[in-house]
Amino acid sequence: MLDNILSQLPKVDEKNRNFLLGGVLIVIFLLDYFLVMSPQLKTLRTLNPKISSLATDIKTAKEDIKKINQYRQEIAKLNEQQEKANRRVITNEEVNWVLESISRMANDEHVKIDQIMPLKGSETVLLTNKDGKYYSLPIMVNARCGYHDLGRFLNKVERGDVFLSINDFSFAASGDDTSRHVAKLTFKAVVFEKTEIQESK
Repeated sequence: MLDNILSQLPKVDEKNRNFLLGGVLIVIFLLDYFLVMSPQLKTLRTLNPKISSLATDIKTAKEDIKKINQYRQEIAKLNEQQEKANRRVITNEEVNWVLESISRMANDEHVKIDQIMPLKGSETVLLTNKDGKYYSLPIMVNARCGYHDLGRFLNKVERGDVFLSINDFSFAASGDDTSRHVAKLTFKAVVFEKTEIQESK
């Protein structure tokens, strides 16, 4: 077909030949646009949002890579804090040891304990997970001491190896001894009770 068109070109005058060549070029351009370029442009329009999203992801990844050492330091710090916290949580078997520890600290600060006992049955569950449960155990303490002795004792308990918070507190003058007053305190210790694994029969 193209050969036929070209063979007719010498018969066409110069003006019409230019129009004919222009028309052929326009047809070729339109065919190229609609058959070749248009699908490619459509594909590019589809890919542009994906490319933009990918570029954002790459930028974020590069920023995260720069911060990886900071993240590692934060994780190490959190692990250390968790280990410290876990060391201050006691188990059921360690309750008697905590009572002895409170008595020893009281004795060191000249606080005379008349009665100390865990209030079994008044526990409050704080957290339960697959390993077991954490609960708050109230420990009642009745003692006699001076103001300053009591302050030093409470400070020592707070800085001790076990989580002990003061839940209830009263301090009254004693009629028998003016230098010693009656202190009634309730500490709360965090206790961990491990879940017992039931063996399948």
